[in-house]
Amino acid sequence: MKKTYIAILSLMALAACQEPVNYLEQAKSFFEAEETMELTASARKIDLDRDNMDAVALTFEWTSARQMPEDYIPTYITKIDIDGNNFNTCVRTVEDDGVFSKSFTNAQLQSYILEKWGKSYVRPVTIQFGVLCKWDGGDQYVMPEVRTVTVEVRPFRPLTFDVDKMYLSGDAVQGSTRILMKATPENEFQYAAHIPLKKGQLTIPVVYDGETSYVAPSDLDGSSIMDGEDESVVMRPEAIGWNIEEDGTYRVVVNIQNKTVRIYSPATDLKPKTFKGHFALGSYDEDVEFTLNPEGNALGTPWDFGKKGDNVDGGGWYSKDLKFEFSEADPQLLVYSGAEIKGDQCFAILNWLTSDGKPYTNVNSAFYIFPKKSEKGDYQVNKNMWYDIAYGFLNDPDLMVDGVNVGTIMRQINFLFRNEQNASTPVNFIMIDFRNDKIYFDKK
Repeated sequence: MKKTYIAILSLMALAACQEPVNYLEQAKSFFEAEETMELTASARKIDLDRDNMDAVALTFEWTSARQMPEDYIPTYITKIDIDGNNFNTCVRTVEDDGVFSKSFTNAQLQSYILEKWGKSYVRPVTIQFGVLCKWDGGDQYVMPEVRTVTVEVRPFRPLTFDVDKMYLSGDAVQGSTRILMKATPENEFQYAAHIPLKKGQLTIPVVYDGETSYVAPSDLDGSSIMDGEDESVVMRPEAIGWNIEEDGTYRVVVNIQNKTVRIYSPATDLKPKTFKGHFALGSYDEDVEFTLNPEGNALGTPWDFGKKGDNVDGGGWYSKDLKFEFSEADPQLLVYSGAEIKGDQCFAILNWLTSDGKPYTNVNSAFYIFPKKSEKGDYQVNKNMWYDIAYGFLNDPDLMVDGVNVGTIMRQINFLFRNEQNASTPVNFIMIDFRNDKIYFDKK
């Protein structure tokens, strides 16, 4: 009993000699411990690869931040931005637990640089990548760990659908190394050509900003034409195109807005409009047929369009060339773009040829185009709208609209280009679509 008592006194004396534990100091030294996170980039200078858009171009890796008590939960946040922006325009990501790397493809970096940050592909850009580790939980705020690194990135010149000039080329083009395609009058984003081709490869080079690229099939295995159907296309740096399998005249239509190509073979090519009707004037009393043909035909090609009323009040008939232009994309589509059209109007094809080869230019022999109505009157039109049309020869006994013979009144069925307050509402852009029997008006 005495020995046990002595031992207890000895332990108490030893404890009294030791300094008391300062737990606040221990916590302070712990929270101020040396930071351990490190950040590295797979390269400090790269050129983006246009030919491998989905391939990884750049990878960042980091180590874990310092260890904390279990009640402190770490979260890693990554940011990427242009160097000097202080991450104000960054792409921010909260990374999943256990993830210590971040990769970006060529397409991602190209998109960020050109589209998000508005930089040019002309010169390299320095980007900044950062990773931040912050802790949640616990009863004391902990200063996050932050690491950043910069990388110089050179974007590639994008293969856009911007066009200065577009051509048809390849060994399928007859008699020339390339043929210039023109924008169609109805759509500035659409190019078309109607040309003879021979068996071989057809390519579509595009010149923009002094450099040449190629409109090409999206599917490189599908180089045969999708005859008469839209096919999705991309821009490529190399001359890839389509196989033309037989000689003949082809129609090629490229829409750079929709990123499509439609190629018509001789078997599917769109045909001009042929009109039939009965013409009776003077000594003539006959059935007439003529073709509205951009390339001319034996029974004549119409030259002019006429209009009635050259102003809001206009009376009488005025023969005036409105300079309608055929679309290369469709020979049954005619487009007018020019001086304003106003008043009460009907349109007519003049200078067509009768079966004996004689031209008629008199308004009484014209082939009229008018609103598809069966009653006389002025029919008000609005801009940016399509309207149904009828057409035929004056006094044609067989010309019917809604079961009513309109051969004798067609010149009194007019388009009206003024509003209910009698104010003029002129247009200067007209499309006549004979394939669908419609007309379109607009002011541009």
